[in-house]
Amino acid sequence: MPSAASWAALRHDLAGELLLPEETGYGAARRTADVRHDAVRPTAVLRCATEHDIGEALRFARRYGVAVHTRAGGHSFAGFSTGPGLVLDVSPLDDIEVDLPGARVHCGAGVRTGAFAEALDAARQVVPTGLCPTVGVTGLTLGGGMGTTGRRHGFALDSLTSARVVLADGHTVHCDAEHHPGLFWALRGGGPLFPGVVASLSFRTRAEEPVTDFLLGWPAEYRARVLTAWQEWAPGAPDRLSSMAGITAGEVWDGLPPAAVGGSWLGEGSDLERQLSALVAAVGRGPDTYTTASHGHRASLRFWGGSPRGRLPLLLRRHDFFARTLPGSTARELIAALERDLHPGESRNCDFEALGGAYNRVPEHATAMVHRSHLFGMLSQFRPGRGRSNRRAATAALDRLHTLVAPWASGYAYQNYAEADRMDWRRTYFGANYPRLAAVREHYDPHGLFRVPFPAPSGLLPGLPSPAGPQLPPGPPGPVRETGAETGPRHEGCRP
Repeated sequence: MPSAASWAALRHDLAGELLLPEETGYGAARRTADVRHDAVRPTAVLRCATEHDIGEALRFARRYGVAVHTRAGGHSFAGFSTGPGLVLDVSPLDDIEVDLPGARVHCGAGVRTGAFAEALDAARQVVPTGLCPTVGVTGLTLGGGMGTTGRRHGFALDSLTSARVVLADGHTVHCDAEHHPGLFWALRGGGPLFPGVVASLSFRTRAEEPVTDFLLGWPAEYRARVLTAWQEWAPGAPDRLSSMAGITAGEVWDGLPPAAVGGSWLGEGSDLERQLSALVAAVGRGPDTYTTASHGHRASLRFWGGSPRGRLPLLLRRHDFFARTLPGSTARELIAALERDLHPGESRNCDFEALGGAYNRVPEHATAMVHRSHLFGMLSQFRPGRGRSNRRAATAALDRLHTLVAPWASGYAYQNYAEADRMDWRRTYFGANYPRLAAVREHYDPHGLFRVPFPAPSGLLPGLPSPAGPQLPPGPPGPVRETGAETGPRHEGCRP
């Protein structure tokens, strides 16, 4: 453990603010956006003001054997942006520059999604992102980045063109398709296994298109029918149409109806009505609510993500990807499982997000993001009632729910929704790309400063070679209608 004099020497070399547990400001600085991780007390928190600060901190951590945790927005579901050791908070690195002639945007590692969208909106440009305005663009991009423009433009990481990365030895490198291509490959999907600290990012931009957001709602007795109809309709819709289906039991979830389908249409909306009519016909009953709003991309982000509202409530979460649809009987069983043993004050929600389109057009080995063949993902978010016993009961109900759908799930899940205790994490989050990702880590961080945050697995992923060894493998191949509404549902579980 470093001495007080060692910490003082580090502070002398920094432009940013270093906070130790006994110092004013540490209590606020140590907290993430998620209340579940409030008990964690890092050894120190450094609010990095410059790229130089990151390098000095990494050299210090390497010299003294201090664990490093990088934080931008602090929304890591698994709590990877905090822990015992040194937290590098890069949120002060929040500059944004839109290069309109070059169709590029450059941003510091601490930029949040809302500010990013504001800057792009002013230039009438767009980069695919998530929906929550307080999520960090860097963390979102390292693990994917899904949102209302994704089926047309892909994951956020698919628009990434370069980055400046501070390595374990404290040196900074520029990486792109030609410079440190293995590191650039890992940057796009490596998520919590990426062997470095990102200082800045550059993205390709596209001209903004008009957006029409929509939200349709049905009563609780139509939840299974809505889910069955949506999963047949959404993944094969035109790329311009991104959508989600939400199924809720218990207390109202962010103002959403018990069965809801929402989404966005990019471009002129002449075909949107026909698409939605096909969904309604498949459900067999018109929705009780039918809301549309036409505006720009920044307003769309406000419609779905709302405005910053402080920290996230206690939520239990789990995610699965699906390459085939759930049978109608399983959809009904899922609804029954959501309803079973509900406790007072509890809310249970399953969000289904359509993939396909541009998400699935990139080869799975072209980037570290392996999830390129799924129809949709399912994110379950349970908000338990008060008390430890209610939390245990909600956790058990969440386990049962995902056991129920497991025969139809692909066995993969989204690394931006990672679970810290998942033993099968190598296959679940990285699949066949794990050996190359492990080799990139070995090459750029041979001493293991950036520790694997998941549990040590008992054996190798079946059919894959050992990731050990410093050699980099060869690179991958290249109704009620309200029109014009400014705000929509507020999603408490911010979605990267």
